[in-house]
Formats: sequence, C-alpha cells, structure tokens
Amino acid sequence: MVRILKALCLLALFAALNLKPVVARADWPVEVFAAVSADPLIADINGDGKNEVVIATLATKQDEARIYVFNDTGKSLPGWPKSIFDDNSNSMVNNEGPAVADFNGDGKQELCFASGWQGPGKVHLLDYKGDYLPGWPVTMPEKALPCMAPVIADVNGDGKQEIIVATTNPDKLYVYGFDGLVISGWPREIFGRCAGVAVGDVNEDGKNEMIAWTASRRLYGWQADGSSLWPVKIFQEESIESCAVADVNNDGSRQIVAGTNKGRIYIWDAQTLWPLAGWEKPRELGEGNIKVSLADIDNDKKLEIVANLIKRKGGSYAGNGAIHIIKSDGSTLPGWPQELTSSWIDRSIVLVDTDGDNKLELMGNSRDGKLHLWRYSGEYVEGYPRVLFGNRNLIAGPVIGDISGDGFMDAIVTYYNAYNKAFLVKFTGACEPKALVWPKAMYNNQNNMFVTNR
Repeated sequence: MVRILKALCLLALFAALNLKPVVARADWPVEVFAAVSADPLIADINGDGKNEVVIATLATKQDEARIYVFNDTGKSLPGWPKSIFDDNSNSMVNNEGPAVADFNGDGKQELCFASGWQGPGKVHLLDYKGDYLPGWPVTMPEKALPCMAPVIADVNGDGKQEIIVATTNPDKLYVYGFDGLVISGWPREIFGRCAGVAVGDVNEDGKNEMIAWTASRRLYGWQADGSSLWPVKIFQEESIESCAVADVNNDGSRQIVAGTNKGRIYIWDAQTLWPLAGWEKPRELGEGNIKVSLADIDNDKKLEIVANLIKRKGGSYAGNGAIHIIKSDGSTLPGWPQELTSSWIDRSIVLVDTDGDNKLELMGNSRDGKLHLWRYSGEYVEGYPRVLFGNRNLIAGPVIGDISGDGFMDAIVTYYNAYNKAFLVKFTGACEPKALVWPKAMYNNQNNMFVTNR
C-alpha cells in the first residue's frame, strides 16, 4: 500500500508540473540482429507524419548485416529489416551510420549507407519500403573501401541532392547522383584516408562548398565548380579528427572548427583559412583525440565548442576522457571540463534541451555502458549517469527526436556486441527545433556537419 501511495504521489507531482516521468518505454528495448556501432537516426521515413527509428547492424559470420526501421512501439515497418549480403565480410555497415533525405520530392525519405570491410565496397540507396532505387546498389571501382558515413548535399549547384562517399585503396572522394552515376568532375584523389566531410554554403554565393580532411594531415576545400577554395593545408604533426562549419562568433562569416588527434582545437575563416582573431595558436586540451559539437550554451549569441577529448597516453588509449566547453574567445566555460575517469565517449556530444528550461544539456554514451547527461553548468542531471542494460558496449552515439508522437523528446540508445539492444528513453522537454540544437553525433540526418545557426 505504501508503494502504491508513493507511486500515485509521484504521478500527481508530474501531472501538476505538466511533466512526464523520465523512464525507458515499456515496449522497448527492441532486439536487433547483430552488433550496432553505427549511430541510429530518427526521421519520418514513409511520409505518414510520424517519426521512425533507423538502426544499422554490423555483419555476422554469415556475412549478413541488416537495416531496421522501427515505429514508436518497436515494430518493424513493412519491408524491413533489409538484409545486406556480400562475400568476404563486406556486408558490414560503415562508421557513423546511414543518412536520409527526400531525393525525388515525393515526401518520403530515401535511406543511404555504405558497406564493405575488405573491398570492393558498396553504396546503397533504398526507398521507404526497403527496395533499391534504380541504379543501386553501386559497387565501388577496383577494391575501393568506403571509409566514412555517406554525406548528402547538393554538391554541384544543380538543385539536386548528391551522395558523397570517401574511399581507401585508392584514397578518393566520389559524388553520386540519384541515378547511381558519378557526377561530372568526380572522383577526386586525396592524400590519405578521408576522415570526414562538411558541406554547405561557406561564402554565401547560393552554392555549396565542400571541406574534407584526411588522416594524413591534409585539409581540402572545393567550390561548387570544382575549383579550390584555398591551397591544400598540410599539418606538420597532426591530423583533424573532427570538424564542423559555423558562424562561431556571430560576425556574419563562417568558420571551420577542427579538433585534432593531438588534443588541439583550431578555428579558421572558412573562405581564407586565416586563424580567427584570438586563435592564432590552437587551444590545447591534452593528449588525445577531439570530437567537436557546437551550440550557444550560455545564451550569449555566440557558439561554444563542446570538445569530447578521448585521452591517449604514449599513442594508446588511456581508458578515460573529458568534456570541455570552450567559448569563441578561447576561454573555458565555468564548471568545465568534466572528467570521465574510467571510460570515454566515442562520438561528438549531443546538445539538446531535454527538460524545457531553455538551457541545453549535454548527452553522450560511454564505453562502460553509461548514458551521461550534464547540465550546461557542468553538473549531472539527477539520476545520471545511468545504465540501461549492462556495464559495457555503448559505442554509437544517442540520437534525439520525437518517436512517441506526444511532442516530447525521446532518446534512442543502441548497444554493441552481446547485448544487441535498442532502448527508447523519454524526456520532459518539448521536441521543437530550438531545443534540438545538435541532436546526433553527425549533427543532422544528412551528416553534413554544416551548422545553420543564423
């Protein structure tokens, strides 16, 4: 009886505050076929006005990987999951996960992903029913192996979305049209394995520019017509680990924000590659790899850099990490950094207002199986970090959106290896654009790392 009364009192309190309890949904978790290391995404795939969850698994020993599309109750949509078969373990679904966009303007999302482990890899484009679009899948030439998640953007200014895929063996950047053909002027040879791409209108000429960085200390920039934005930048002793483009200091121009594998943060003007004033020298956070995300954390109309430092020692993982928040003038936000003493977070930090107080929280999954949620001040939200299932195997980042259709935020958290589970966790904040500042590790469902903050 006492327990019942306590439960009723809690429900009454939530009702009085117009809140909903922060609990995992009863009809979740869902089981998936194999391990999940790729980030999930949330989108209205079939155009019915309700969001679905997209999850991509790795391959099994039988060389099968699967792509799932779940509704709010954890049931697969008709035509899903889609099994991906190939020889020589090539059905692995790569890296940070699928991307989606409405390529043909029918109000439904097409789903794009890359696969391949030994080469040649493949690029896939599926419709909302799980069927391949004409011309797909595309087998990469030679033994080329996709080395990053696809990025979707209008590359050549023709008003149509293209798919950008980087490969190793050889090191190239390919751009495919909706028909599965490589567009004119591509592929481009680059030096070293491409570690990422950002695409957006850097110089406000109405056309998108592409910025790419490699694991071999190079930074490239191209205009829509294929000409260079600036000479290739070559680093002496480090490579860019993570990069995003935004107007960081609210001066009307775009900057490139880069975190490196030497624990440094750089900010350059995106058109000239000149360092931003005050950033003539990089900000050094310690030995390790930095994953960046950007948001106005302290409501000063300027973006802060949220730097996830994966610590290293002597070239090896140190087994811990730290979260830093650096202002656009290079100073550290009070209350930060926050240390992770026994584990680390693999992805860029998610930045959303989970409780509707108009202040952002920071969210990430750590390798020891914990879901972390910090307030902007550096304190943990009550009840966090929390373990949903087991004490390990959280590699993919969380993704935020409204799955339940109630107007409130939900998080999808996926486990790797033996657990193979996806959880839905509810929050009390309204799921609206101003609250979804950086809702997934790759920023948005096109993976373009181009922040539209004005």
